[in-house]
Amino acid sequence: MAMRWLIVSLLFFGGCISYLDRAALSIAAPLIARDFHLDSAQLGIVFSVFFLGYAPMSFIGGFAADRLGAKRIFAVTMTVWSLACGATAAVLSFPFLIAVRFIFGMGEGPFSATTVKMVSNWFAHREQATAVGLAYAGQPLGAALAGPIVGVIGIFRLAFVVHLHRGGWSGVGRSLGAAGQGKT
Repeated sequence: MAMRWLIVSLLFFGGCISYLDRAALSIAAPLIARDFHLDSAQLGIVFSVFFLGYAPMSFIGGFAADRLGAKRIFAVTMTVWSLACGATAAVLSFPFLIAVRFIFGMGEGPFSATTVKMVSNWFAHREQATAVGLAYAGQPLGAALAGPIVGVIGIFRLAFVVHLHRGGWSGVGRSLGAAGQGKT
């Protein structure tokens, strides 16, 4: 019985990290726009392309979780989104930023469907809604935490800008990519 609630806890924290990663770009957008000289329309493209990768992978990820198992899909999806989040720090151009955000969306897409699959594997039907509700509660928490966390990273960027050759907003991607891989 304790193992299944541990799994829900891990899903909670995974959802928290997922939404924190997702929201980070929106919070860092003014710094990124300044560094890459992006206008509002270009930022809109950067924000939207994430969901172009996310939407089809929601279905494909659910299908894959049914066929290959939730644990395998979680291993792949969390690795892809963490690497893509970290790769955001390495972008040098607008097209590369678009490509990384698209891959990031592809990595996060399977998370929700795979969460439901994992819960259905471990919980009786009468407990599944409670378990899914607890697992999904991490997502809005992650979004709420993104502002202060990314804000602090951005403040440190401004404080140490003299010592940095490359823009410090990239530290956001490196930090969050490492968090998704459990390397904090």
